[in-house]
Amino acid sequence: MAGPSQAIRRDLNAVRSASHSSTTSGSFLSSITQRVFGTKASSLCTPNSSAAEKAAARARGAAAFAKLPPVYQVPATVPASASPASRPAALGDLLTVAETNRYDAWFYLIDREACPAETMAPTKLAAFANAIDLLQEDHRPPAAEFVISYLHNFYVTIGKPGEFATYVGQIFSGMKQLASATPLIEAFFRQTATVFGNKQHLVAWGIQRNLTGFSAADADKLWRATAIWKLEYMRAEQRYDGWNKAFVQLDRQSIASTTADIALHGNAITLIPEGENRHLAASQLAKRLIASATPRATPAARIAFVHEGLAMIDDNAVRADVAEGLIEHTRADGSAVREYVHRAISDRFDLFDPGTGFHLQSVLKRLNPSAQSEKP
Repeated sequence: MAGPSQAIRRDLNAVRSASHSSTTSGSFLSSITQRVFGTKASSLCTPNSSAAEKAAARARGAAAFAKLPPVYQVPATVPASASPASRPAALGDLLTVAETNRYDAWFYLIDREACPAETMAPTKLAAFANAIDLLQEDHRPPAAEFVISYLHNFYVTIGKPGEFATYVGQIFSGMKQLASATPLIEAFFRQTATVFGNKQHLVAWGIQRNLTGFSAADADKLWRATAIWKLEYMRAEQRYDGWNKAFVQLDRQSIASTTADIALHGNAITLIPEGENRHLAASQLAKRLIASATPRATPAARIAFVHEGLAMIDDNAVRADVAEGLIEHTRADGSAVREYVHRAISDRFDLFDPGTGFHLQSVLKRLNPSAQSEKP
């Protein structure tokens, strides 16, 4: 098998050298959080808002709690003679606030705990971070930014040298909700370089070692996303090993991968330097793509899955390498697998640059003269 594989690879490389250079849809880090979690813009109060804007948000939050019936503000341990308003509002009261007002109510609570220094210990921040899932989806990113802002202030004013990863970990070890962790991790991805002065390795360690409170599936998703994010900050010669560790986490799952999984790991291949390791990664991903497509109920569903998996890989060269891997892995597979994989590629030559498209068409014709080609 090695001979034909090397021949196809040489031909593809020759085609690329004669074609336009591969393009991407922007830098990897600028798109990874969109692809994994999705990032939504918001005009709400943020750590960068003015003092007046923060004061207005506090006032709105206090007003939201003031509207609650007294029963929500009196714990069972308070004497009957106590004032109904004697207990301050707490995180547990957020669910009683109208959803549209919860962000301001959440900000009121965290700001009350953090002021006047706007700082908070990570162990206390964990509770506020875990409550982010109670907010509207588009209100969660700015809430996550406040958690990071208060962590930063704690670290620079109170924190101990060498303990930053521990502080990050203390937040995540106190969390359980994926819907809360995803915007927080996305905010770390986006802000670590500027807020914490390029401590990406410490952020990654803090996250990946403290996901035990999440379900196994959720922890796996968060761990792999973090592993992919940190690749760009690793030395070039270490990136394949880093990529492979994340991929092994995916590949050992007994359930089929999603196309979002394929896209996450496929787009990360661009961070691996050109050479054998990049081709190896593309081949591994192609094998996983086949393994995830094959269990689908119909040939049409299998073909559609391969189409979508290839289409979600942004880089033309990596997409071509994965297509090469698909062809190679089906050489030893049964005719049914080979048929739907070949069909999936031949139906979508538009996913490749012209030179690669013509070349793949030629390869498929040699391997299966009866294969259908895309008509002009």
